[in-house]
Amino acid sequence: GSLPDRPDPPRRRVDAVFLVLEDRQQLSLVGQAHRALGLHAVDVLLDQRPLHPERRALVEDLPIALREVLLLGDLTFPYVPGLLAFREAPLMMRALMQLDREPDCLLVDGHGYAHPRRFGLASHLGLLMECPSIGCAKSLLVGEYEEPGEAQGHFTDVWDGEPIGYALRSRRGANPLFLSPGHRISRENVLPLIRNLIDGKTKLPEPVHRADRIAGNQ
Repeated sequence: GSLPDRPDPPRRRVDAVFLVLEDRQQLSLVGQAHRALGLHAVDVLLDQRPLHPERRALVEDLPIALREVLLLGDLTFPYVPGLLAFREAPLMMRALMQLDREPDCLLVDGHGYAHPRRFGLASHLGLLMECPSIGCAKSLLVGEYEEPGEAQGHFTDVWDGEPIGYALRSRRGANPLFLSPGHRISRENVLPLIRNLIDGKTKLPEPVHRADRIAGNQ
Protein backbone atom coordinates (compact mmCIF):
# COMPACT_ATOMS: atom_id res chain seq x y z
CA GLY A 1 0.00 0.00 0.00
CA SER A 2 0.96 3.66 -0.15
CA LEU A 3 3.01 5.23 2.60
CA PRO A 4 1.12 7.49 5.01
CA ASP A 5 1.53 11.21 4.50
CA ARG A 6 4.16 12.89 6.67
CA PRO A 7 2.70 15.35 9.17
CA ASP A 8 3.27 19.00 8.38
CA PRO A 9 6.25 20.57 10.19
CA PRO A 10 5.56 22.98 13.06
CA ARG A 11 5.01 26.44 11.61
CA ARG A 12 4.13 29.90 12.87
CA ARG A 13 2.08 32.20 10.68
CA VAL A 14 3.63 35.66 10.38
CA ASP A 15 1.89 38.15 8.09
CA ALA A 16 1.04 35.72 5.27
CA VAL A 17 4.39 33.90 5.26
CA PHE A 18 5.31 30.72 7.06
CA LEU A 19 8.33 30.37 9.31
CA VAL A 20 9.56 26.78 9.58
CA LEU A 21 10.95 25.86 12.99
CA GLU A 22 12.23 22.37 12.32
CA ASP A 23 15.48 21.01 10.94
CA ARG A 24 15.29 20.73 7.15
CA GLN A 25 18.82 19.35 6.73
CA GLN A 26 21.51 17.83 8.88
CA LEU A 27 23.82 20.47 10.33
CA SER A 28 26.73 19.10 12.35
CA LEU A 29 30.12 20.29 13.52
CA VAL A 30 31.12 16.96 15.02
CA GLY A 31 34.36 15.36 13.83
CA GLN A 32 35.20 16.19 10.22
CA ALA A 33 31.68 17.22 9.26
CA HIS A 34 32.43 20.89 9.96
CA ARG A 35 34.89 20.99 7.05
CA ALA A 36 32.07 20.60 4.54
CA LEU A 37 29.55 22.85 6.33
CA GLY A 38 29.21 26.30 4.77
CA LEU A 39 28.57 28.76 7.57
CA HIS A 40 27.93 32.29 6.34
CA ALA A 41 28.00 35.11 8.89
CA VAL A 42 26.60 38.54 8.06
CA ASP A 43 26.82 41.89 9.79
CA VAL A 44 26.12 45.54 8.95
CA LEU A 45 28.03 48.51 10.34
CA LEU A 46 26.93 52.12 10.08
CA ASP A 47 29.75 54.41 8.98
CA GLN A 48 28.92 57.90 10.27
CA ARG A 49 31.83 59.70 8.65
CA PRO A 50 30.79 62.37 6.10
CA LEU A 51 30.43 61.16 2.49
CA HIS A 52 30.93 57.54 3.52
CA PRO A 53 28.02 55.16 2.91
CA GLU A 54 27.08 52.37 5.25
CA ARG A 55 29.13 49.21 5.24
CA ARG A 56 28.19 45.60 5.44
CA ALA A 57 30.44 42.58 5.59
CA LEU A 58 29.92 38.90 5.02
CA VAL A 59 32.25 36.09 6.01
CA GLU A 60 32.03 32.53 4.75
CA ASP A 61 33.76 30.22 7.21
CA LEU A 62 34.33 26.53 6.43
CA PRO A 63 36.31 27.13 8.83
CA ILE A 64 39.46 26.34 6.83
CA ALA A 65 38.75 28.25 3.62
CA LEU A 66 37.69 31.83 4.22
CA ARG A 67 36.23 34.24 1.73
CA GLU A 68 35.19 37.78 2.55
CA VAL A 69 32.77 40.06 0.76
CA LEU A 70 32.52 43.74 1.66
CA LEU A 71 29.91 46.01 0.13
CA LEU A 72 29.32 49.75 0.36
CA GLY A 73 25.87 51.21 -0.01
CA ASP A 74 23.14 53.32 1.51
CA LEU A 75 20.62 52.29 4.13
CA THR A 76 17.27 53.52 2.87
CA PHE A 77 15.07 52.49 5.81
CA PRO A 78 15.26 54.41 9.12
CA TYR A 79 16.26 52.74 12.36
CA VAL A 80 13.10 51.49 14.08
CA PRO A 81 13.44 49.08 17.04
CA GLY A 82 12.05 45.68 16.06
CA LEU A 83 12.19 46.43 12.31
CA LEU A 84 15.91 45.92 11.74
CA ALA A 85 15.25 43.49 8.88
CA PHE A 86 13.77 46.22 6.69
CA ARG A 87 16.92 48.27 7.21
CA GLU A 88 19.66 45.65 6.90
CA ALA A 89 18.34 42.51 5.14
CA PRO A 90 18.46 43.95 1.58
CA LEU A 91 22.14 44.84 2.00
CA MET A 92 22.97 41.47 3.51
CA MET A 93 21.28 39.69 0.62
CA ARG A 94 23.36 41.67 -1.88
CA ALA A 95 26.49 40.50 -0.10
CA LEU A 96 25.33 36.89 0.02
CA MET A 97 24.56 36.88 -3.69
CA GLN A 98 28.21 37.64 -4.45
CA LEU A 99 29.43 34.37 -2.98
CA ASP A 100 29.90 31.36 -5.23
CA ARG A 101 28.62 28.87 -2.68
CA GLU A 102 25.09 28.83 -1.34
CA PRO A 103 25.01 28.85 2.46
CA ASP A 104 24.20 25.74 4.48
CA CYS A 105 23.39 27.98 7.42
CA LEU A 106 23.33 31.74 8.05
CA LEU A 107 24.61 33.19 11.31
CA VAL A 108 23.07 36.62 11.70
CA ASP A 109 24.01 39.38 14.13
CA GLY A 110 20.41 39.89 15.21
CA HIS A 111 17.34 38.01 16.44
CA GLY A 112 15.30 35.24 14.89
CA TYR A 113 12.27 33.85 16.71
CA ALA A 114 13.15 35.76 19.90
CA HIS A 115 11.39 38.84 18.56
CA PRO A 116 8.13 40.60 19.51
CA ARG A 117 6.63 39.47 16.18
CA ARG A 118 8.52 36.13 16.31
CA PHE A 119 10.14 37.19 13.05
CA GLY A 120 13.42 39.04 13.42
CA LEU A 121 16.30 39.79 11.06
CA ALA A 122 17.59 36.20 11.06
CA SER A 123 14.11 34.90 10.17
CA HIS A 124 13.71 37.38 7.33
CA LEU A 125 17.09 36.55 5.87
CA GLY A 126 16.63 32.78 6.17
CA LEU A 127 13.21 32.94 4.53
CA LEU A 128 14.43 35.16 1.68
CA MET A 129 17.52 33.02 1.07
CA GLU A 130 15.58 29.77 1.60
CA CYS A 131 18.16 28.31 3.97
CA PRO A 132 18.58 27.64 7.71
CA SER A 133 19.41 30.70 9.77
CA ILE A 134 20.27 31.45 13.40
CA GLY A 135 19.99 34.73 15.29
CA CYS A 136 23.00 35.63 17.48
CA ALA A 137 22.21 38.88 19.30
CA LYS A 138 24.20 40.80 21.88
CA SER A 139 21.13 42.16 23.70
CA LEU A 140 17.65 40.90 24.56
CA LEU A 141 14.72 42.28 22.60
CA VAL A 142 11.84 40.44 24.24
CA GLY A 143 11.31 37.82 26.96
CA GLU A 144 12.82 36.89 30.29
CA TYR A 145 15.61 34.57 31.39
CA GLU A 146 17.58 33.49 34.41
CA GLU A 147 21.24 34.42 34.42
CA PRO A 148 23.31 31.45 33.18
CA GLY A 149 26.30 30.19 35.13
CA GLU A 150 29.58 32.05 34.84
CA ALA A 151 31.44 29.26 33.04
CA GLN A 152 31.70 29.32 29.25
CA GLY A 153 28.95 27.27 27.62
CA HIS A 154 26.40 27.59 30.43
CA PHE A 155 22.94 28.59 29.24
CA THR A 156 19.33 29.15 30.25
CA ASP A 157 16.10 29.35 28.24
CA VAL A 158 14.59 32.65 27.16
CA TRP A 159 10.83 32.67 27.71
CA ASP A 160 8.01 34.86 26.43
CA GLY A 161 4.94 32.74 27.06
CA GLU A 162 6.91 29.91 25.42
CA PRO A 163 10.60 29.06 25.02
CA ILE A 164 11.88 31.33 22.25
CA GLY A 165 15.65 30.99 22.49
CA TYR A 166 18.66 30.76 24.78
CA ALA A 167 20.88 32.98 26.88
CA LEU A 168 24.38 31.54 26.40
CA ARG A 169 27.52 32.44 28.34
CA SER A 170 29.86 32.43 25.38
CA ARG A 171 32.80 33.86 27.34
CA ARG A 172 33.52 33.85 31.06
CA GLY A 173 32.72 37.25 32.55
CA ALA A 174 30.79 38.48 29.50
CA ASN A 175 27.08 39.21 29.34
CA PRO A 176 25.04 36.42 27.72
CA LEU A 177 24.67 35.99 23.99
CA PHE A 178 21.04 35.57 22.91
CA LEU A 179 20.36 32.79 20.41
CA SER A 180 17.19 31.85 18.58
CA PRO A 181 16.20 29.90 15.47
CA GLY A 182 15.64 32.00 12.40
CA HIS A 183 14.25 29.65 9.75
CA ARG A 184 14.44 25.96 8.80
CA ILE A 185 16.21 24.96 12.02
CA SER A 186 14.84 23.77 15.35
CA ARG A 187 15.47 25.58 18.61
CA GLU A 188 17.06 22.40 19.96
CA ASN A 189 19.70 22.34 17.22
CA VAL A 190 20.69 25.99 17.59
CA LEU A 191 22.52 25.57 20.88
CA PRO A 192 24.93 22.70 20.05
CA LEU A 193 25.81 24.30 16.72
CA ILE A 194 26.73 27.66 18.26
CA ARG A 195 28.52 26.14 21.26
CA ASN A 196 30.91 24.50 18.79
CA LEU A 197 31.72 27.92 17.33
CA ILE A 198 32.66 29.79 20.52
CA ASP A 199 36.27 29.79 21.63
CA GLY A 200 36.05 31.76 24.88
CA LYS A 201 38.02 34.67 23.42
CA THR A 202 35.14 36.62 21.90
CA LYS A 203 31.49 36.98 22.85
CA LEU A 204 30.21 36.31 19.34
CA PRO A 205 30.66 33.00 17.51
CA GLU A 206 33.88 33.16 15.51
CA PRO A 207 32.32 33.62 12.03
CA VAL A 208 30.07 36.45 13.27
CA HIS A 209 32.98 38.03 15.14
CA ARG A 210 35.04 38.02 11.93
CA ALA A 211 32.22 39.67 9.96
CA ASP A 212 31.88 42.33 12.65
CA ARG A 213 35.64 42.92 12.73
CA ILE A 214 35.97 43.15 8.93
CA ALA A 215 33.12 45.66 8.68
CA GLY A 216 34.68 47.79 11.40
CA ASN A 217 38.21 47.77 10.00
CA GLN A 218 37.48 48.86 6.45
